[in-house]
Amino acid sequence: MTQQRHVRHVSFARTVLFGAAFALVVSLPFLFFQGEDVTAPVIFPDQAIEPGMVEAVACPFRHRRDPGVTCYRAYVPQDHDDPSSRTISILASVIEPLNGATKDDPFIYLEGGPGYASVYSEWEDYGPSGNARWFFERVLDSGRAVVLVDTRGLGLAQPSLDCPGLDDAQWEELKRPPTRRSTAGERDAMQACLEALAEAGVTVDDYHSGQLGRDLKMLREGLAIEQWNAYGVSYGAQSLLALLAADREGVRTATFDSPSYGRLDFLPGDQAAFDRAVQMVAEFCETRFAELYQSADDEPETVFFIDVDIYSPCNGDTLERLEALLIQLDERPITLRNQPFANPVYLTSREAISLLHEKLYLGDGWKDFAFMLSHLQEARPGYFSSLSQNNIDWYNSLSWSYHDDSFSFPVYLATTCTESDTVRRARWSPWPLMTEDEAALQRDGCALAGASWDGRRFDASDYVGVPSLVVSGWRDVITPPSYGEELARDIGGHYLLNNEEAHGVVFWAWQECELDMMVAFLDDPSGIDADICLDRCREQADPVRDEAAVGDRVFCREVADTEALSQMMMYLESEDHSGNWSQELLP
Repeated sequence: MTQQRHVRHVSFARTVLFGAAFALVVSLPFLFFQGEDVTAPVIFPDQAIEPGMVEAVACPFRHRRDPGVTCYRAYVPQDHDDPSSRTISILASVIEPLNGATKDDPFIYLEGGPGYASVYSEWEDYGPSGNARWFFERVLDSGRAVVLVDTRGLGLAQPSLDCPGLDDAQWEELKRPPTRRSTAGERDAMQACLEALAEAGVTVDDYHSGQLGRDLKMLREGLAIEQWNAYGVSYGAQSLLALLAADREGVRTATFDSPSYGRLDFLPGDQAAFDRAVQMVAEFCETRFAELYQSADDEPETVFFIDVDIYSPCNGDTLERLEALLIQLDERPITLRNQPFANPVYLTSREAISLLHEKLYLGDGWKDFAFMLSHLQEARPGYFSSLSQNNIDWYNSLSWSYHDDSFSFPVYLATTCTESDTVRRARWSPWPLMTEDEAALQRDGCALAGASWDGRRFDASDYVGVPSLVVSGWRDVITPPSYGEELARDIGGHYLLNNEEAHGVVFWAWQECELDMMVAFLDDPSGIDADICLDRCREQADPVRDEAAVGDRVFCREVADTEALSQMMMYLESEDHSGNWSQELLP
């Protein structure tokens, strides 16, 4: 008789539990992107607090504390035109000079975007005693305190508005093959977020610059500041104009850095500026490529990826090559690894344009454009992987909206919908910043948020006489010099064009003369000394480049050269500006 083997019976329930546990472990990486709510938690301040109150609060910084930093929360109405509206709050961080303020006219920094916070994340990660104190060193050394503000809806304000579900939906689309992509998931996520915010008591269409300007007036009065010096970078220029509209008497000086102004239509304005930049960088590539890449020592990490003798990235038909390349990418996308996820990321013309826009925006695209063009043409995925610190950074690089903890999509939407005509279509371009579907998504978002442009704009000519300094970068992708020139002319201020810088000329110049000029302007707003910059140009123009020390930045290389792309900087006063640069390159 055959002995029966012992059979161990495994219950169905145990099998299910084991399978569920295994599935949970395997899917953990995906949950980081797919398990978030449609909105961030919506937290209003105590509604018993009256609007207009400003109180000192503990600074919510994660790292080391700075005894020279004080934080304040200002309580303001959600709608300044409706006394019965809910109370919201904004958060300000005041950084004092280490030896104490010797001047009573602090410096308020207004961030761009629209939709970027100033206190939260950007400075919080390092603490104001670290990054922010270093970043604003020149201003603090002048004896002035620096005021950073998370304005309504942003960062550490209450409520802080965000749509993490929309971020997830965008990321999911990037992982789909190009032929299966759509904006349907993003539209659903956006609608769910906006509806949830409305249900929580948020009136999204109140989170724009017009309300922001009145918030800042309440903050200034609550801090007992008679006047402050306001600085706005990028879209922060609109915030600064809104502040002037609400509180002209409280602004001692106004500095507009790479200003967003004259943007008569949001989508067409962005596209026209980018088209101008692509045209300029192609011309720059063809006329000055040999000068930029004299030897491998200039850009060793870039030259490593390309043999310029073989690929000749700038050979006289650069724009045609770029247009053909984008068509090629749509037919045969470059596949990028996306560890630890199983799904690859596909680089099509849409993503290539996003990368080019990002690099031109940061300024380094002027040198990297030729190499990016060749690597795209030769379909070298290794080059593009090297552009990111890790694979997940493709999320940040390729998403058309910003995936960033310090960025608020609802505030971006309310601001752009309320302050510009988003209905008018962008002009046709071979390198569109938005597809038709994405532009339609923007318009749908405006409708869902109940935010629409009423035809009014902030006009700098309403504030003629405000001591003003306007600075633009010739290579700026999104806020070209024509915006700064127009603003300076309207407000009657000083105008500075730096042809060596891209976006954010003043502060990204770090220790260069624009910072010296701005501080000199704060000290004496009746006029600025052009020689602060011009003398430095003359000093640095004589030595040839090879004699410059390693790491030196030759600020004004060719003062005698009158061609627009070689004239590194021009100082002008708006009233006697005759328009000396190449107008055909401006949108």
